[in-house]
Amino acid sequence: MAPPGNATAPPPLAQFTLRQTAFDYPAINPANFKDGFSGRVALITGSSRGIGKAMAKAFAEAGYSIAITARNASEVEGSVRELEESYAKIKVVGVPADGCKRSDLERLVSKAWPR
Repeated sequence: MAPPGNATAPPPLAQFTLRQTAFDYPAINPANFKDGFSGRVALITGSSRGIGKAMAKAFAEAGYSIAITARNASEVEGSVRELEESYAKIKVVGVPADGCKRSDLERLVSKAWPR
């Protein structure tokens, strides 16, 4: 039986559990980040869906400002809107970028931490 929020994979992969929410991953439970980390920025790549998006939500819930990136601009924009609506007091920056391109990473960092 899969834990709540999870689903069991169909055969032949039935021994695996498909995770559904951020809270299914104990390592990214927002409670782990609450002490002394507010006011910081979490930069999360691949954060427009899946575990990356779950991590962005967990850090936002813990009080971090969030810088998210993914290669698909419309997915980044959608994730930014969703995070801003859910966490109105948190600064959210979204930059479409390819993590394998240095110029994209430099642009991401400059927007996340303007000087």
